[in-house]
Amino acid sequence: MVLIMVRPTIDLEPYKAEIINLFYQDQSTSDIASTIKAKYHVRVRERTIKSRLSGWGISKRDRTATTNSSLHDRIKVLFFERCLSDAEILRTVRDEGYTQGLVRRTDDSSERQLQEDIATKHLLEAYNEGTIQGYGREFLFAHMRGERLIIPRRRLHNIYRTIAPEAIQQRKNDMQRSRGSYMVPGPDHIWSVGGYMKLEPYGIQIYAAIDAYSRYIIWVYVGIDTRTSVSIVRQYLDAVHERKIICNKICSDHGSETSLLAKAHCYLRRAYEPGIEATECYIFGSSTANQRIEAWWAQLSKSLLFRYHNYFKVLIEVGDFSKDMIPDQIALYAVYMPILRTQVSSYVHTWNQHTIRKQRERPYVISGRPFMNYYHPEHTINHDLLVHEEFLQRLRNPVRGWDMAEYLPAETLEWCQGILLGLGFDPEKPPPVRPDEAEAPFRTIYLGLRERVIAHMLSGAKPGLALSEAPTGAFDWIEQQGSA
Repeated sequence: MVLIMVRPTIDLEPYKAEIINLFYQDQSTSDIASTIKAKYHVRVRERTIKSRLSGWGISKRDRTATTNSSLHDRIKVLFFERCLSDAEILRTVRDEGYTQGLVRRTDDSSERQLQEDIATKHLLEAYNEGTIQGYGREFLFAHMRGERLIIPRRRLHNIYRTIAPEAIQQRKNDMQRSRGSYMVPGPDHIWSVGGYMKLEPYGIQIYAAIDAYSRYIIWVYVGIDTRTSVSIVRQYLDAVHERKIICNKICSDHGSETSLLAKAHCYLRRAYEPGIEATECYIFGSSTANQRIEAWWAQLSKSLLFRYHNYFKVLIEVGDFSKDMIPDQIALYAVYMPILRTQVSSYVHTWNQHTIRKQRERPYVISGRPFMNYYHPEHTINHDLLVHEEFLQRLRNPVRGWDMAEYLPAETLEWCQGILLGLGFDPEKPPPVRPDEAEAPFRTIYLGLRERVIAHMLSGAKPGLALSEAPTGAFDWIEQQGSA
């Protein structure tokens, strides 16, 4: 008797939309097979992917009128990363010297259905993770474009309306509040700096700077509260170093964490204007200029951070977290800091590319994309000032050694990461949030790590686990320079 071994059929229907989407993004069948294996632990051969695509009637068409690979690559950047419209892409590539004609592709009914299937799946996952609740139509569109998912705004918003009607209504209610008029002459005239303090009771501080004209986010910091003042001045100096410019003025609340920033900025301004007063280049207090950053915090909170704030508050109420307990703080940082940094960074990228619509009742509001309004403003001039390199380096040298990304000492972080991986959890690449933990993401992981940290510290075993120390004494020189 001859036994014939029949290979079991692999059901790829649950991954059909994703496979087709990857195929249309010019990924090879080998790469698609690797992606499916990595994400879903389904082993599939390249030949099987090819066969299924053929069976689904999917084939690559000549989607462009040119074989210019550099033009293709540039269009992908402008389309997916900058979220430019067709007209903006056409104008940009022509300005950059490309002469090949471009034709806009149209899709058929099967592709439209595929788009909607992919969009629905992604929106459900993102909504359950609490990352898109406060998004409006333009922000949602920019988010999907950043994920390389292509679907028209109206159809996308209709899908979102069916998934999250409560979020749609809440956004309408939020938009009823009135704001005063606020006008800035152009980019880099004022940077508005401020912090999101609702996570401070849990040892987490978030700081950001926004250009008051374009509403472009200059930088954002997610870190531990003992290093905020260090990070603020370091991020400012890094931003200036990268752009080679400084703004005219900075506006912030009068907090102790911004004192070094004020001294550093005034010092750089005085490189060209020795007699300039501090009040002419730095605005402290409850200035209306700071409404820009406060409004942005409100958007970020409604879209993303509200869930963590509510969840961490519950941890305190039930006795599962205390800022005074080192094991609690270590576990919270190890699990949630990488997640918060990734999600906030993703939000900032989407914000800078999304379109701010014109407002009939507020004609002075600058519409358009923050990225375009900051780097390519129309009908105005940029108010930046070239930075004096020698003065900048004098300030950067004493802060160069500070690691603003640190949130736990190296040994403690390495130990925690080993424990988390043993629990099947990687905070750098967390799995989707389970529906039963939607309001308390990864709580079982946090409690599991916390329990092991407590046991390890009680045992006295090595390595000794600790929190990062607050920096001291490194900024006396900046204080002296800024006061000179």
